[in-house]
Amino acid sequence: MKPGGGSCHDALEKLDKAIATCPTSYIIDADIKGFFDNVKHEWIIKFLEHRIADRNFIRLIKRLLKSGIMEEGKYYAAEEGTPQGGVISPILSNIYLHYVLDLWVEKVVKKKAEDM
Repeated sequence: MKPGGGSCHDALEKLDKAIATCPTSYIIDADIKGFFDNVKHEWIIKFLEHRIADRNFIRLIKRLLKSGIMEEGKYYAAEEGTPQGGVISPILSNIYLHYVLDLWVEKVVKKKAEDM
């Protein structure tokens, strides 16, 4: 189950109904494959600092991002990406996507679509 109580199929059904019943000029399909591995640490920290003034909290997030991974007894430092399997990963990813994708659509794509 996905957040909101529906499956992926339910989401596609809702999308199909919305396209069929509402005036639709554009559909944006964003493939975020490999996203969790490529989140830029410096940007997620900037996005967090934009809304959070607590330096201790920011420091903790920095530590989580740099925690790295262990494979076959070897430690690999994390230079980018979010901790795989970490509970914080989906939260940080949603924040990152809000600034990178949602605001881009709102400020750039939507405006260009309205000008057409």
